[in-house]
Amino acid sequence: MAKSLTTDSNSVVMISYPEKEGIKIPSETALEKIYSEVKKTKISSPTVATTDRPLIKVEPVPGKIIKEEDFGILDIKKWTLDNGAVIYLKKTELQQDEVMMYGFSQGGLSKVETADLVSAKYSNSIIEESGLGDFNLTDLSKKLSGKMVSLTTGISDLSESIQGKTSLKDIEDFFRLIYLTFTNPRLDTEASDIFIDKMKNYLQNAGMSPDNVFYDTIVVSLFGNNPRMKPMSIDQLDQLIPSKSYQIFKERFNSASEFEFVFVGNFDEDILRSLVCRYIASQPKVEKETWTDRGVHYADKSDEKTVKMGAEQKATVFLSFPGKFEWTKKNAMELTTLQKIFDIQLNEVIREELGGSYSVSASTTYNKYPEPVFNNSVYFNCDPARVNELVNRVMLMIDSLKTSFADEATLTKAKENQYKEIDDTFQDNGSILNLISSYLLFDADLKDFLQEKKL
Repeated sequence: MAKSLTTDSNSVVMISYPEKEGIKIPSETALEKIYSEVKKTKISSPTVATTDRPLIKVEPVPGKIIKEEDFGILDIKKWTLDNGAVIYLKKTELQQDEVMMYGFSQGGLSKVETADLVSAKYSNSIIEESGLGDFNLTDLSKKLSGKMVSLTTGISDLSESIQGKTSLKDIEDFFRLIYLTFTNPRLDTEASDIFIDKMKNYLQNAGMSPDNVFYDTIVVSLFGNNPRMKPMSIDQLDQLIPSKSYQIFKERFNSASEFEFVFVGNFDEDILRSLVCRYIASQPKVEKETWTDRGVHYADKSDEKTVKMGAEQKATVFLSFPGKFEWTKKNAMELTTLQKIFDIQLNEVIREELGGSYSVSASTTYNKYPEPVFNNSVYFNCDPARVNELVNRVMLMIDSLKTSFADEATLTKAKENQYKEIDDTFQDNGSILNLISSYLLFDADLKDFLQEKKL
């Protein structure tokens, strides 16, 4: 039946390709030849591997919790395991069938030499495309079919992380995946080659879009062309070596014992205790690391870059004002308040009064390590003919905000927005997880969070 429906007389061959210089488009004759050769090819039935086997061949011998204590704020509990891992627990009933987790340790890309950075930055993708334990990615997906579990890893400048979520009934398999991530990651060379081919296609096409080139230029400028912050490009692809990615992943995730984990959700504490002992406390104790200052800092001089790309009559403007500051909760709160004030003013003037941009925003970011720094920025799209006019007006607004500010109505509105964000934090598990994790990453006191409205 299927053969009779598909014939040479009713088949359509389609190709898609990027509209760019240098692309060689195959002729109709060439396409007919390819079609004819494919028709003659004998395609064997795929081998279906059985997934009817346990995720872990031999279950680990449980470790122990050697100390349990109340964290002293927000009803958070803290467990210290005999291998050195630390667990923070916050029980909620916001979502009845959800448990979320975030784990981290110090080190990250700062422990990797510059020559290996490309392999390191994509090590998570290489490993996640390979599967876990005895299961390649396809078999692992089949094994977990119908289960509500997800788990990802990441390596940032100063830390590595593992995060995910699960339903209550699938929580044991979730812990097995955590265990396998540390003890038995895989390297699938075929899957790695496919991933690298996808990267190549992306970098040749979407990666060269005006927006991507613009944002890559921002990064290069902000960090003074630091080689450790070099954006990915097609000429660096040969530096992505899967075996090196695998090695770096195993180094950064060599044991859960040097990690701190945060669990938030509607878990049963006795069940969680048992799973933590079996799948986290059972892992070998290793020496805890800290990050290394590799000299990745904001450039200490101003810079201006113009990127001319694209056919659309649109300009994108990004203004950045990085600097150093004394790390205190009060100073961080004031930076956030300042951002909200300026965001309100920008929309009132640039969007509403001048009609210069439909979307304009102010943002601020700050980090405590390796040194306390902030970055206040302004972003908007506009008519290319109005760039200088609008940039000059923004700079005048900044000067005015620096010298004098007496707009109590805007200040009140900005504070109300902050208060709402504080209150909204406790409306879902993800926000609570982010709150606890960020305070732990910054070595901050969670008690300060409850004082934010007073600050």
